[in-house]
Amino acid sequence: MAYPAENPVTPIPALPDWVDAYYTPEAPANRPEAPTLSLLEQMYAYYDA
Repeated sequence: MAYPAENPVTPIPALPDWVDAYYTPEAPANRPEAPTLSLLEQMYAYYDA
């Protein structure tokens, strides 16, 4: 027969912290305005980064 625990363990929260961080709404990543760079400049900026 097991002995009762001297210090009971505190239960973990129902939702871990990463759930709050992952599901918080943010500003949308896609912007409706057109880019100011040309297509070729966008390509160079993408591959140079």
